[in-house]
Amino acid sequence: MDNFGTILATREMTWEDADGDTHTAYVDIGVPSERQAPDANSESDWECKVRLRNLGDEEVRSAYGVDAVQAIFHALAMAGVLVAANGLADELDWSEVPNFGFPLPPVVPNDGGGCGCGDPPPG
Repeated sequence: MDNFGTILATREMTWEDADGDTHTAYVDIGVPSERQAPDANSESDWECKVRLRNLGDEEVRSAYGVDAVQAIFHALAMAGVLVAANGLADELDWSEVPNFGFPLPPVVPNDGGGCGCGDPPPG
C-alpha cells in the first residue's frame, strides 16, 4: 500500500552498474499537508513526505515544519542527506552541483529543539 500521497516534485538521477547498464533513480518530494494538533493546547504542524526509488531503499519518510514552506525545505534537506548516505551515492550522476543540488540541513540549535527534519514533534 502506497502511503506517499501526491508528488510535488521528483528529481531523476542515473547510475551505471558493473555491467555498464544505466539505471534511473528518483527522489520524490510530497505535497505538504497540515497535521492537526493532538489537543487544543498544541499547535498544528506541517508534514512533507520524502522517498527514494530505485536506490534499494523505498521507505517513506516525513519531514516537518511550522508551515508548508519549512516542511518542504526540511524535506529537500532530508532528501540530500538520504541520497548522500546511500551506498550508490558515488555512482549517481545528476550534476556537478554539491549535495546533488539539495540544500544542506539546517543547523540544529544547542537547546536540543531539533530542526524538524526527522521524528514528529512530541504530542
